[in-house]
Amino acid sequence: MADIAEATRLPIVAVIGSAGPGLASTITKSQHELAFAIGAAIARQGCHLLTGGGPGIMAAAGQGFCSISSSLGVSIAVIPAGKPPTTYPNPWVHLPIRTHLHGADPTGPDSRNHINIRSARIVIALTGGRGTRAELELAIEHHAAHNRPMVYACLEDTDDIHGLRRGELEAAGVVCFQTAREVAGTLAARLRSTDASSPL
Repeated sequence: MADIAEATRLPIVAVIGSAGPGLASTITKSQHELAFAIGAAIARQGCHLLTGGGPGIMAAAGQGFCSISSSLGVSIAVIPAGKPPTTYPNPWVHLPIRTHLHGADPTGPDSRNHINIRSARIVIALTGGRGTRAELELAIEHHAAHNRPMVYACLEDTDDIHGLRRGELEAAGVVCFQTAREVAGTLAARLRSTDASSPL
């Protein structure tokens, strides 16, 4: 029971990014490797991983997270309604939370994005489309109002988030990286600077 109690106090780190009809069909090999490495870094830091539970970036991050067998955290996914059970949740989700939320408007009250952003201490955005951009904008808005979550992006040179590139993201206050190593270093430093057992 002591281990379970300790795990419930671990920080939650959300990874948001591109999805598609197959587990990795809409992202490149390098994008998959980047998401995998970030997921593994989150596990090594003893955090919970939170994603939307789908394919693409979400699956790659989950796969990386689950590759670290010593992690104290779990892979959590908030699943929107109406998604195909063949891909939602992906195989690397320990705890799927199935909702009634369809999310036709990714910033509206019927979107699970609000749950993801309000639950996370840190949000890491990778390449993605309209839904990822909406979720990122919610994170930026919530950080401005509540000083949480911390918002980061990790993009390759040619990547964007539904038209948003590095310069625009940095102008909006998002700290941007190019490599998983940079993300891992910042994640470790950020978590050291706060009490990991404080309420989330």
